[in-house]
Amino acid sequence: MYLVHQIRIPGDILLGGVFPVHTKISNDEDPCGEIAETRGVHRVEAMLYALDKINEQKDFLNGYKLGALILDSCSNPSYALNQSLEFVRDMIGSSDASSYVCEDNTPQQMNRDRKNVAAVVGEISSSISVQLANLLQLFRISQVSPGSTSSSLSDKSQFPFFARTAPSDYYQAKAMADIAAKFGWIYVSLVYSADEYGQLGADAFKDEAQKKGICIAVEERIHNKQESFIESIDNLVEKLQPEESTGARVVILFVSTDYVLQLLHYTAERMNLTTSSEYNEKKLIWVASDGWDLSNAKYAEGVNQLVAEGAIVLALSSQKVPDFNEYFLNLHPGSDKFERNQWLRELWQVKFKCEFGAPPESSVNRCEDIRQSPESFSVNDKVLYVIDAVYAIAHALQQNQEPEICQSMQNIDGTEFYNNYLLKVNFEDVVGRNFHFSPQGDGPANYTILTYKPKNMHQKMGQESDPVPVTGSTAKPGSGASPASDYIELGYWEAK
Repeated sequence: MYLVHQIRIPGDILLGGVFPVHTKISNDEDPCGEIAETRGVHRVEAMLYALDKINEQKDFLNGYKLGALILDSCSNPSYALNQSLEFVRDMIGSSDASSYVCEDNTPQQMNRDRKNVAAVVGEISSSISVQLANLLQLFRISQVSPGSTSSSLSDKSQFPFFARTAPSDYYQAKAMADIAAKFGWIYVSLVYSADEYGQLGADAFKDEAQKKGICIAVEERIHNKQESFIESIDNLVEKLQPEESTGARVVILFVSTDYVLQLLHYTAERMNLTTSSEYNEKKLIWVASDGWDLSNAKYAEGVNQLVAEGAIVLALSSQKVPDFNEYFLNLHPGSDKFERNQWLRELWQVKFKCEFGAPPESSVNRCEDIRQSPESFSVNDKVLYVIDAVYAIAHALQQNQEPEICQSMQNIDGTEFYNNYLLKVNFEDVVGRNFHFSPQGDGPANYTILTYKPKNMHQKMGQESDPVPVTGSTAKPGSGASPASDYIELGYWEAK
């Protein structure tokens, strides 16, 4: 199957996008693995949905339309950086000036066959966003991430054109320390990934833990190389066996998403788990950062769920966008909005085990005949962060474009755009929330506290578990298990 690495949506003003449409694999010929439906395709479609909504407003941007160049990072920092050179090529390439003809027929100023990228939405991973930011700032291109949370990205001296609709991990570490203190866990273990996300998150947690008198008994840094990874898990499991007095069975987990599934798998393997009764005797209580993927069904496969069950997980608070859900469910082969995103064709083939172009009389499932059902659809919980990122850029462009948008987009001053327009946006988003950036370019710090209870292991507990607010938090009304989720909401944390 041929993998698509980018899609282009025509428009008068071009926004860039970078998302993990495929998983990462270690292959020099092609670093891209399986298609990622929720983490990748849903977020791409969230960006396209936001562009559609903005373009439908005829009085917005004087009627000029937003287009997009969206790239696949394949969850790989080096590959993402190479891909993102496309944004720079769009600025320095040369050809005819047809794409820069203004409606008032003013003289053409530039000879390029492709438009400037006004700003970039992405990435989700902090390590990839750091790479993108280092490239984009050379050309003064603003970047708005819908998910990168590393605290280092708040440093404007290092990242002068970076903003995000998500908060800094500084607040996440503070929330995790508050949770430990709330439950009286003053003796914990700490596991973190050997990347910027894990290292800075762990450092922030250690600072907060010290303030609250929480001791860290075991500390393990895990690497992505398999041998080192397994060695780290061996060390962790050995230190946390019941007979070991040095162990602290509450494990603070600050690891990137790509590590979590391996962590669960190797922990189960090293603990020789086969039944829940065995695990109850050796139970680890994970307190996980938002690197834990709430939509990953593989967490519930086999012995993985024995290890994951009971985990306390922090998730960025994100309201559902019912209109987006309806939009996505109405995507189907043959429709214009389906065909503009070639990654949907790949998703259909993989998810529904079908083929495009098969004759009607064929015994093969025809992709053209398949429609989504609500039962097969579980939306990514971060789509609102993507939508807010697109709207933030659009509102900044709206303020920047007066009086002539065509001239403004040709000669956009990246520093002025970022500091005087992007950081100062203030708008009501698609779910009615007021959105604005902090002076450091960070989004609001609000988290939902969940616990993982697989339905096939336990009876529904939604009515048995009351919200448990922690220090610095407010209880959120309506907490309880969702019919479509294996997670029970315990409470809500927001920065004071």
